[in-house]
Amino acid sequence: MKIIGVNGIHNWSKSNNSFTDKILARLSLEYDVVDVEYPRMLAILGWLPWSVNRRAKMVAEAITGPDDVIIAHSFGCLATLRAMQLYGARVRKVIFFAAAAEVDEPIPDGFQVLYNIHSSSDLALKLGCVLPLHSFGKMGHSGALTDNPNVVNVDAAGHDHDD
Repeated sequence: MKIIGVNGIHNWSKSNNSFTDKILARLSLEYDVVDVEYPRMLAILGWLPWSVNRRAKMVAEAITGPDDVIIAHSFGCLATLRAMQLYGARVRKVIFFAAAAEVDEPIPDGFQVLYNIHSSSDLALKLGCVLPLHSFGKMGHSGALTDNPNVVNVDAAGHDHDD
């Protein structure tokens, strides 16, 4: 089993010191951890299909087997969903923090459980849905709307995007 970490938009704002990086660093003391280090990009590129799909392919290629676990934040959740949709990525568990995907984004099978940790206090996702050329969804703000019984929405009310 490996833990696959998928950061958010990975721009220049927080370098390699995001809370996702801190979680992965701590987990690496006990587990085999792979940090998917896709190229830095401007947030404006996050809505372009080729840009998302390029990062999705990197996520799919990082997976070594069906017992792996994915921990993803923000845009990394969208890249992970695309890896599942386009490349058939299969893992044991998925943990999403502040998913920047549409609330009704199709979530294919390919995991035992997906925890979607969301918060109505997430200002970044709330604003990201209304700003022009920054059209990210609010799955991490409002929860996932899905009939998939393996998706568990976890309300983290009061927490912001990077908490």
